[in-house]
Amino acid sequence: MEMSDVIYANVERVRNIKSRTTPDQNPPNSPGEQHTGRRTYRLTAVCLGILTVLQLNIITALCFYSQRDQLQSDYRSVIAEKGLGHLCPPGWIKFSSSCYYVSRERKTWSDSRQYCRDRDADLVIINDKEERMYFTVFRILWIGLTDSNEEGTWKWVDGTTLITGYWRSGEPNNVGSGEDCAVMHPEGWNDLPCTNKAYWVCEKPAP
Repeated sequence: MEMSDVIYANVERVRNIKSRTTPDQNPPNSPGEQHTGRRTYRLTAVCLGILTVLQLNIITALCFYSQRDQLQSDYRSVIAEKGLGHLCPPGWIKFSSSCYYVSRERKTWSDSRQYCRDRDADLVIINDKEERMYFTVFRILWIGLTDSNEEGTWKWVDGTTLITGYWRSGEPNNVGSGEDCAVMHPEGWNDLPCTNKAYWVCEKPAP
């Protein structure tokens, strides 16, 4: 036998001995260990999914409340800007510090006033030019002004005497000695018989 054959035989013998006496450093996983690993993976995946859903719900809720707060803030700003903090009854108009009702039917001056008084109001009292101009876009309207108690002395329904009037040219003229109630006309005020029928305006303080 040659020397190389001897060396090769010895090497093979040592290798066989080592494989029988040295345990495998990386043995294959047992079935139980493989099952545990899969269960851990699934549990981790489920937890991550739950966390993702919770995160999305939290983000959605934050966005919703943020938008709601912004809308409420915008609404309060509009209310403050427009002076609508106190609303008038349905069908009434708010202007300045009063609520107004403009009729859609015609009545005599007395019946018009009674309609207003039944609703805790009275025929409108014009206090300034701005208030007069506000109603010039409407029809001819009864206002709370009359000289029925004393001819030529015009008084408002609250008993105060007229100081500044916005009469049409040549008015009041008391034609026929029976024009004791005033209407508001787009071109100015006019005196008419109180028994005439016209539209009217009620006024009461805003709540």
